[in-house]
Amino acid sequence: MNPERLAPSSEEQPYRAAFRAFGGGDANRYSLYDIIYRSPVTGSLLEVEHDLAALQQRSAADWRSLIDSRVGTTQWPYGSGVWGMREWVVPDLRDENVVSMYEGNTNLFWAQRLGRQLGVEDLWIKLCGNSHTGSFK
Repeated sequence: MNPERLAPSSEEQPYRAAFRAFGGGDANRYSLYDIIYRSPVTGSLLEVEHDLAALQQRSAADWRSLIDSRVGTTQWPYGSGVWGMREWVVPDLRDENVVSMYEGNTNLFWAQRLGRQLGVEDLWIKLCGNSHTGSFK
């Protein structure tokens, strides 16, 4: 896969993210476009590391406002509960390469009887299994 064909230039998108190994021993950063699950150096699992300095250029209130403005919209691809936060998911993926069925934003269900059994008066649960995509579980 050629990441240059998937991602806009840094002038178009200032946010970056990469995989890095848990636990040290591997200072490398790996592209989010690589199909890789473990560090080739240490064998440890990977996590996504965001460019926090770039993300912090926008205030928390501005991020909240931006993300809230995308919830439930039909503007591609931001109506998705996942891609509505794209800068925090895969920040440099071009819109035309996003695959989405507007996943995310699944409802919370009031679990009154289960709550009573557990001694929790107002228990709500997230049921992701009823998502039309079956993803992000």
